[in-house]
Amino acid sequence: MTPDTVEPNRNPDADSTRPAPPDLRAVKRNLQRERRVFSMVVLLLGLLVVAIASTAVLVRFNGSLRAQEQMTRLYEQGVVDAVLERRSTLAASNLILELRANGTLPVATGGRTGLCAKVDASAPSDDVLQQSCDQSVRALLAASQRPSIEMISIGSGATYRYEAPDASGAASQTVLPPMSPGAITQTVLTSFRDRDIDVLQAAREKRVEWFGVPGSAPGADPEMVGASLVAKGSQLYAIALTRIPLHVLLRDAGPNLPIPEPIVFDGVGAPLVPAAARTNAQRLDARLESKADGMFHWVPGYGWALRRPPLVSDVGHLIFALPIGHQLQGMADELMVIGAIAGALLALLFAMYRYWNYRFLTGTYAEAARAQRLLHQARLASDAAASARVAFFASMSHEIRTPLASLLGNMELVARGPLPPDQRTRVGAMQVSAEGLLQIVNDVLDFSRIDVGELSIEPQPIAVTDLLSRIAVAHAPLAAGRGLRFITVYGRDIPARLDLDPVRLTQIVNNLLGNAFKFTQAGKVVLRARWADGALEIIVADTGIGIPDEYKDRLFQPFSQVADNRLAQARGTGLGLSICSRLAERMGGRISLDSILGVGTRVTVCVPPRIADAAPMARPGLPPSRTLVLSREPECLEGMLNQIDWGTCQPSARMDLDRPVDAESYDCLLVADGFDPDRVLAWWPRPASIVWLKQLGPVVATVRPDGGREVSAYSLVGIHAAACAVITGLHPVTSDDDGGTGQLLSPLAGRLLLIAEDNLLNRDLLRDQLLALGARVIATGDGTEAMAALAEHRVDAVLTDIDMPGMSGFDLLREIRQASIDIPVYAVSASARPEDVAAGQAKGFTGYLTKPVSLAMLASVLARAEWPRDGQGNDAPNDEGLPELPRIPGPHVEAFLAQTQADLDDLDEILATQDLAALTRLLHRISGGLAVLGRSQLAELCEDLRGYVADAPGWNEEIALQSEYLATQLRLIRQRHQRLPMG
Repeated sequence: MTPDTVEPNRNPDADSTRPAPPDLRAVKRNLQRERRVFSMVVLLLGLLVVAIASTAVLVRFNGSLRAQEQMTRLYEQGVVDAVLERRSTLAASNLILELRANGTLPVATGGRTGLCAKVDASAPSDDVLQQSCDQSVRALLAASQRPSIEMISIGSGATYRYEAPDASGAASQTVLPPMSPGAITQTVLTSFRDRDIDVLQAAREKRVEWFGVPGSAPGADPEMVGASLVAKGSQLYAIALTRIPLHVLLRDAGPNLPIPEPIVFDGVGAPLVPAAARTNAQRLDARLESKADGMFHWVPGYGWALRRPPLVSDVGHLIFALPIGHQLQGMADELMVIGAIAGALLALLFAMYRYWNYRFLTGTYAEAARAQRLLHQARLASDAAASARVAFFASMSHEIRTPLASLLGNMELVARGPLPPDQRTRVGAMQVSAEGLLQIVNDVLDFSRIDVGELSIEPQPIAVTDLLSRIAVAHAPLAAGRGLRFITVYGRDIPARLDLDPVRLTQIVNNLLGNAFKFTQAGKVVLRARWADGALEIIVADTGIGIPDEYKDRLFQPFSQVADNRLAQARGTGLGLSICSRLAERMGGRISLDSILGVGTRVTVCVPPRIADAAPMARPGLPPSRTLVLSREPECLEGMLNQIDWGTCQPSARMDLDRPVDAESYDCLLVADGFDPDRVLAWWPRPASIVWLKQLGPVVATVRPDGGREVSAYSLVGIHAAACAVITGLHPVTSDDDGGTGQLLSPLAGRLLLIAEDNLLNRDLLRDQLLALGARVIATGDGTEAMAALAEHRVDAVLTDIDMPGMSGFDLLREIRQASIDIPVYAVSASARPEDVAAGQAKGFTGYLTKPVSLAMLASVLARAEWPRDGQGNDAPNDEGLPELPRIPGPHVEAFLAQTQADLDDLDEILATQDLAALTRLLHRISGGLAVLGRSQLAELCEDLRGYVADAPGWNEEIALQSEYLATQLRLIRQRHQRLPMG
């Protein structure tokens, strides 16, 4: 071992002036781990060598078995040829005997000694059998065959037999057959009858019956006997036999064709083996009967065995037994070669293991220790550079976002105003470009912070459904602008509160929704959340163009995009999905993607948060009612069922307007986007019982001129309030309409809001945005001016920048709290860093808004504000916070003006006639029309006058004065809207 190997044991305090050395014990552990890894690799390689050698042996063994199978097929063919030869001998003998027995061939008179010998001397002679046997033998000998012929008379038992010499030229066998002629006759006839074969028919068809005959004595050779019947007229006359001794049937295949030991079974399954071995042979045959023929099978207790198919019809079959020792003996040379090669490889691996562990790694250890010091110093320098880079990106991000926020906000306000079509197109293109630039700034900053490990996760108890609802509201304009259906579905078993980082979770969902809308040309995008196996799953599915399989693995890599012309239209940094993946990993979760080209994409984010409140998600309940949901998407009904507690009155669903409906049998109709309102109103004659779920609907439900409610499809509170109002008949507090422009609404009418912002452009932008949402605004340049304004006015809420000269946003918040002014205070900052957001929330801000703040985000956040109930936010007491005159939605101006003119004509006539009953009816009609437009001082006045007239005993001066004032205000409304440009 070199001296450097003990270097880690030096005293670390030896040089206190130098920075702490790196942990060399970690280096040592790494090297030891490398040794263990290499040892495991060598071991695995050794096992691999053994496995390869074993595989080679098995493959060779299997090849040997296949070769033996081929040999058995060749051997079997020789057996079949022998059987067929004897069968032809039997056929010729049968024919000659039949012809002579029936007189076709003459019978010679006078006995003489022939070729066939009489078996039983005591039996009577039969010239027909003897002459037929002799003639058959001569004919077969002339054909160069060695016949084995036996003819037995069924009536007299006379038997004549001829056995040709064997292949060696020895004399014919003189041993008597093991079975008597009578026994053979009985066996043959019984065999035919057992198979329901008519014996005369069998004789005419010259059928052959084969059966085995065991040896008559120990050592005697068994034989296979073939028998056929001969008829004389209509009577059985004789039996013609041929015998095949077993040693003839199983001839040696030759020295170059070694085959396994064969066993012959006759047609009835009896083995031709010695009596002692018969039981084992039958058991082996039974084992092989259920297995495939023609292949070797392992039979426990017997070894390898093969069963061949039947030789010839009714002859029997063969079994070949192959002892394992016989097989290995034939492979001895090959096994030795394989073993030698495997041993050499194992020895080489062991030598390499010794060299690597005890020479190479030992020398590498000192170099690794020195390299570790250098790496530590380089890491310190790199961390410093990375920190400087992050600080630079953060500073630049703040400086870029400030003017960019003003740019985006002003373009949004310009887009709300009247513009020619070509100018509106240009403004839309500018908005897209500015939003893309903002996304690039955010992605680059986040990626740089993730890359250096400075991005932190700040979990806090949050209600997931509320967070996702706010995200959905913010994306609703994007979905509507692209003509896509955007649906949210939240599982009912999600816990009420989970410990999650809302900023990072929002970032992930925003990225996924942005991609879904970007790459979906038509169809729908579904945002789904559910609780599964102790984890929160958020799924974004779309019906977009899909992603090719070859690009799926690259999408989560930095700066990676799908190189496809269809996707190249949607540009970006390629960091979005990479950031999402890393954020999910930081939260202890994962992100996965499934996509089918041309069908769509589904991205699943799974995070396992700690449960802060295990109670199920709160679901607002509805009174017992009959509700119908009209939606083309099944997810809409699923969302309704999960988000609202319907009790025992579950809603019904319709997907089209093709079938008529009995509107009187329902209390409420929920209509999703995608239907023509005129067709819906023609199909459903009760417009006041309809709740319209709009992508761009208001967060807080508003009342339409026809009495129905309109609300955002993503506002659970708004949907519940609107449904309750329709079912119960109570009027909810409504917000001002937007004039029918389709923009997102907020209940800010009459609210006085204070702005504290040092940047003039951002201050003017925020003021214009709040004015567009119906609020009244006081704008100040810093915290000192804001406190002075608070001393003079009672406002409803404060929106303040964080970084201001003099009194900062944090100082302003502290001063407001010390002055015991209980109003909501919102931070509005260009910094999107999670640390700044967490710091703002920890300081006590009601909310934290990141510039640029869109109208939709302002409306969504301020709609949830808890406004003071004592009217402190209004400069005037009581109802002065209400607008004096109601606002009229653009699409309904013409109808309202026409109705108002008719009401004014009727009111002038009533003032002339002083008809108190007619005035009561008219005030009721005017009050109803004003109530549809929302709360206003004129509506309150009209309602008070109606109550006064109902109780008045007769016409008086007060009624006349109030009626004239009402007429003046109605004319003022007509004058204002007649001066406005229509459309």
